[in-house]
Amino acid sequence: MLVTVCAECRHVHVGRVCECGCDDWSKLVGVLDSTPPPSREPGPVTDAEAEEEWVPIAGYEGLYSVSSAGRVRSKITTEHRRKGVLKPLLDRYGYQSVKLWRQGVCTRAKIHILVAAAFIGPRPPGLVLNHLDGTKTRNVPSTLEYVTRARNNQHASEIGLARAPRGEDHGRAKITAATAAIIRESPESHRVLGQRYGVSRGHVYRIKKGLAWA
Repeated sequence: MLVTVCAECRHVHVGRVCECGCDDWSKLVGVLDSTPPPSREPGPVTDAEAEEEWVPIAGYEGLYSVSSAGRVRSKITTEHRRKGVLKPLLDRYGYQSVKLWRQGVCTRAKIHILVAAAFIGPRPPGLVLNHLDGTKTRNVPSTLEYVTRARNNQHASEIGLARAPRGEDHGRAKITAATAAIIRESPESHRVLGQRYGVSRGHVYRIKKGLAWA
């Protein structure tokens, strides 16, 4: 909570409007205190929220629950967060996750894995979790399934999510990852390295800059 002093009347007040009527923010100077804002009463539950089914998260019973709509909520207020729905984080692979706290230890958990465990069941050994529609941020039971890794890769290729082959997996690769590492560390010129390993000087440049074979 921002507590300031009006430069004109010198009244102490809370927020950006002075109690004496001075509403010019340029007159407000000095932060006297900074405390957590007061808790707010939860708003009315919408029809969509009322249809959600909430299930306790295994290992965090009494602390967190996950819903059939792909939301996660904290059931208690702690020093780390308030009671209520958690804001998801996005990792570098495009998956949503949340931070779960228990006994002072924080664990980052992917939301689609929490949803599947709660509404589909534990993941069978050797299987991975697949998004049927390819949308990594749509974490609802109807779009999730357990499949083999081979089937997961095949599905990604079918819907256009699979990355094109790179490095030694590429059928036209002229060098190996070990050779690329040698090129990257070599102090010799691009021309000499290109002639020795049968690649262009431009390709040697890209390897050294981490733009290829990284």
